[in-house]
Amino acid sequence: MSENIVLIGFKASGKTTIGKKLAEKLERNFFDIDELILERYEKGNFSNFNIFEVYTLIKEKKFRLLENEIIKSFKYKNNLVIASSGGSLISTENQNVLIPNSIFVYLKASEKTLTSRLTKSIYQDKDLFDKTYVDRLPIYQNLADFTIDVDEKSVEDILNEIEESIYVE
Repeated sequence: MSENIVLIGFKASGKTTIGKKLAEKLERNFFDIDELILERYEKGNFSNFNIFEVYTLIKEKKFRLLENEIIKSFKYKNNLVIASSGGSLISTENQNVLIPNSIFVYLKASEKTLTSRLTKSIYQDKDLFDKTYVDRLPIYQNLADFTIDVDEKSVEDILNEIEESIYVE
């Protein structure tokens, strides 16, 4: 299997943690879209910023343009594990870049799990969280080739479930 494995889900669903371990286990390169955005800003005057601070500083429109630029760089690459940023796939353009050569794994976390993990985030605002969650849920569900419920599971259990899903089909 040479397709990319793209982990999708809401912020704090475990995409980065699972992605790093999955890439290591499958001997693939790992890319995290949020980390790639931060790397671009660390080269400038914004070293030591977290993704929330960069998002707040540059605003959503510019942030989404950066996501798009990074996602386009994966168009002709294979055999990667990619952790999408929570909102990077609201863009159908981004979806269309990744769909032809990717398997999408939705890391599904309950609202309770997500809110307990979200500390320094715009989603501490309950109304914003609720609206964003409801808006993005159908996107994750429609893109998903496989859905893995991550609530109350160990990283190892999640990795095994992903591996069984993608290699058994």
